[in-house]
Amino acid sequence: MTALVLGIVGVVGVLGSCCCCLFVLPGLCAPAAWFIGWKERRDIQAGLSPRSGENHATIGMYLGIAGTGLLALYLVLLIVYVLLVGFAGALEALKAGGVPRVPR
Repeated sequence: MTALVLGIVGVVGVLGSCCCCLFVLPGLCAPAAWFIGWKERRDIQAGLSPRSGENHATIGMYLGIAGTGLLALYLVLLIVYVLLVGFAGALEALKAGGVPRVPR
């Protein structure tokens, strides 16, 4: 059940991060859901945990995988955005006569 809850929180967090950067923090639950779901499924197959939690562990693991993929995509797009904005700012500074010197 823990993997399922973490998976839901992770996916909602990553999807909400396009609106507010603070949603990335709950999005970090996605890799934890992936790991906990995988570990729980392994324990169920080994007979260490009851089989009744297998569906929750599987769904949580899949949500964790999806959330981790979305989180990675978000971070790559964020880095590309920052690079593009920095490059555009540098071009504008060069068009305006170069980067001003810092007075000493």
